[in-house]
Amino acid sequence: MIIVSKLKADVTVQPPFPFPRNAVILTAIPAGRMPALPGKAAPTWLNLIALAMACLPSAAVLAAADCQTLDSRFQQQVTASQMDAAEASLRQMGLGCPERIVQEDESYFTDTLASQAEALAKGGKLDAAEALLKRAKSNSWMVSSMRGYIASLRKPTDWGEVAQHYNYALELLTDPNDAALKQLPDLAATQKRLLALATDAQLLYGRPAPAPRDGQPHGILLAAARGIGIDHSKIMLPVHFDTNLASLNEDGKLSADTLAEFLLQQKPTSITLTGHADPRGKDIDNQVLSGQRAQTLAEYLRHKGVTAKITTDGKGESEPPTISDLNPPKELLWQRWRRVELSLDN
Repeated sequence: MIIVSKLKADVTVQPPFPFPRNAVILTAIPAGRMPALPGKAAPTWLNLIALAMACLPSAAVLAAADCQTLDSRFQQQVTASQMDAAEASLRQMGLGCPERIVQEDESYFTDTLASQAEALAKGGKLDAAEALLKRAKSNSWMVSSMRGYIASLRKPTDWGEVAQHYNYALELLTDPNDAALKQLPDLAATQKRLLALATDAQLLYGRPAPAPRDGQPHGILLAAARGIGIDHSKIMLPVHFDTNLASLNEDGKLSADTLAEFLLQQKPTSITLTGHADPRGKDIDNQVLSGQRAQTLAEYLRHKGVTAKITTDGKGESEPPTISDLNPPKELLWQRWRRVELSLDN
């Protein structure tokens, strides 16, 4: 490792510059100057040599034995919930321990913070729980899920925020490129529970969860596209209609547009849309209305260019939702009932 001091002001380095991790650049005593480039200060020869040496692969600052000692100490500190000390150990390890070990310990540190935040949230200490999560060292489905849980406990509840966190957590938990997920015990069960939370929060929000408008599926629909360890035979969507009518309202059109984008990308040959209604009103009227609403959505999707064969059905109030353990106010309970289920038939 090259231990060096700060560059003199007469040397201009334009990013990006491939310095190795934790490299610091040496300022040499001027011994002679190269011709200056137009608009640039003339660097010294020794400055250039120092820069070149700093860009070469460097030896680790810490010996393997030192890293092993730090790693062992870190593990003990986390086990003892000494998170400040553990964070200090992580900083020391970042000075030269193998990147793989540092990343694994950062993930362990982050997941432990999420578990501690859950305990605080259950005790009503929501601000303390959220502050703890800000110390997370990496993206983690546990952290995003815990942020969703904390948001669900705040009153009044911002269901859009809850849906956003749970949907993002679901994306991370179904990432096919994350090899570490395969080591999680009960992965399929965890994915199923998170899918239920993301679905329920989105139904309570009444529209697709906030996500980048980049034309790509996100959250529930992305998990459906990946099809990893989750039964996606029925995807519940918050497609809303005008009261007692089969016409889409503005939120319903937003949901329908999101669904159309997904189907145009996935290109299934056939799908089924099943409409559901809340139990207010006569059963026979709800049966008819839910079928009409599914047909309205089918026509909207065809207008948007979806070429799949679309079968529609209406269940009325006959299939009440059993989704998650979220506890919304009574006035939102009916939104769980009013939904359209998408089935990818192939």
